[in-house]
Amino acid sequence: MKLYIYNRECGHQFVGHNESEADFFAIRRGLKSGWLDAVGMEKICAFISSLRGYDMYPSGPQRCAIMRRYYQKPVRSWANRTER
Repeated sequence: MKLYIYNRECGHQFVGHNESEADFFAIRRGLKSGWLDAVGMEKICAFISSLRGYDMYPSGPQRCAIMRRYYQKPVRSWANRTER
């Protein structure tokens, strides 16, 4: 969780104030570095699940659904590359 939060905040330095892009940045970093897996993704979702949405954030469940879809894209593409 700490690595996700740290990398997410670092993401703001690279992508600006866009909250979803900062989430995606942290997910990419976690996948590339090996500290984020499906279990970790579920821990992140559990952590944010009670958050209410407001101006820049969707609600926790909405945000989690977006992050899960994003997480699945690179996982599937990397799995397909290693199977060839």
